[in-house]
Amino acid sequence: MLWPSFVWAQNAAVQSQLIQAPSQASSQAHIKAQPVSVPAHLLKPFYKASVNSMRVVTYADKPISNTASKAQQHNQLDNLQVIPFQWTQLNVDGQVFNDENGVKTKGDLGQIDAYDRLEFMYTDLSTKPCQARLKQFLKTDQNNQVKPSVLTTPQAQVVEIQVKDRFACVTQLSQQQLNQPQLSLSTKDYVTYEKNLGRATADSYELILSEQNPLIWQDFFYNKVNRNAQGERTGPSILDALKINIDSGVVTPITRVKLNNAHFSSKILAVAAGPIRDSVHALTHVQVTGISVLQMHVSMHFYPSHVEMVTRFKLPQAAIAIVRSPIANVSLDANNIWGGEVMTSWGPQKPFKVNGILEPEEKELTKQQVQGKGSWIWYSTRQGFDLYTFIEFDDTYDVPIALVYQDDKQLQVEPERFPGQGPNIGYSLRDVVIGEYFTFVTKLVFTSDTATNKVSSTANLLQQPWPISVSANTLE
Repeated sequence: MLWPSFVWAQNAAVQSQLIQAPSQASSQAHIKAQPVSVPAHLLKPFYKASVNSMRVVTYADKPISNTASKAQQHNQLDNLQVIPFQWTQLNVDGQVFNDENGVKTKGDLGQIDAYDRLEFMYTDLSTKPCQARLKQFLKTDQNNQVKPSVLTTPQAQVVEIQVKDRFACVTQLSQQQLNQPQLSLSTKDYVTYEKNLGRATADSYELILSEQNPLIWQDFFYNKVNRNAQGERTGPSILDALKINIDSGVVTPITRVKLNNAHFSSKILAVAAGPIRDSVHALTHVQVTGISVLQMHVSMHFYPSHVEMVTRFKLPQAAIAIVRSPIANVSLDANNIWGGEVMTSWGPQKPFKVNGILEPEEKELTKQQVQGKGSWIWYSTRQGFDLYTFIEFDDTYDVPIALVYQDDKQLQVEPERFPGQGPNIGYSLRDVVIGEYFTFVTKLVFTSDTATNKVSSTANLLQQPWPISVSANTLE
């Protein structure tokens, strides 16, 4: 069934039904909902191993009965379980590889090497180390006798990964072991992108996009806000639209040319699915007066509690004659949810109130330019949903950025479904370089309410990689 994009009544009575009473979830809960990303250089024992031969195993939370026979214990992995995981091939720029955007990889798509990354969920890990038990299981039969195959094949590796206070084990299996049901891949799928519906769904959220143009975002629903535990919608969309507005600086005899994502011509090139992340790769063209002024390769990665948008583009040399000081604004416009709060990493210390009025100090903040590295924006509806926004650039070029912030009950900024900017918030990229490829990553993290005094520390933790240590051992 194709879900429609509902146009909700925008009166106060309906809007008041949007959210339940806010909850004050801890910043630690927000962090634990993020995936763990393990760089391949920590897994060198598995270089050249087939991706399909790998498993990630943890101690099960509920061990089997102590009265089970040795054979039963062994055949049930005896307290061990295979968890969902995903290998990701990276390109030479360190982004998710796809063969459509012109950025190559030096890695092998079927084997593990330095251009791979392993991802799994922190919440699937166990508080118990697993290396010793997994080694015992892999090298012995149901009578705890060493398997002949272990004595005649190269020594296999078991790498234990410790993430803070939790553990998982990575190992390569033989073909015989791969055929054992208890070592089958987990069937858990944390997120699903459906191209024919233009829909990304996870346990905590549902995002509706245009089926033809993934840069057109329509509705967003979040658990305990406007979506119940069964995934049913219970209120109006939190989102009005994703807005990409480009002031090309093009001067015609009449006016400067301004474009938005509704003017972009996009084509989906590929969709990749996995248990931890689904991705959609698209190519977008922008033309002005018949001249191609912009070509963008856009990859959107949907995770269980966040979305990443990787944009690689170049303003061609041919555009120099008509383009002047281009500015690109990337923002999200909420569906007129008044009473929320906004803070940024560069000020203020006290959050702005979303009330339909752009105060002088709010307007002044939008004029300030900061460097992008480490910057963040926090928006809270104060009704059960928070959004943390981060932006990253190429190491070789860190463009000046500024805040996009509009708080107005009447103002219309295209693309627009519901009049009013309540609020429209994001980043403004200034002084975009002409003639060079440029990549930036926008990361949107969804959480429940964050206490105001925890916002800065939570934002900083969300940008830091998980602390990871590894220990490798053979089956000898």
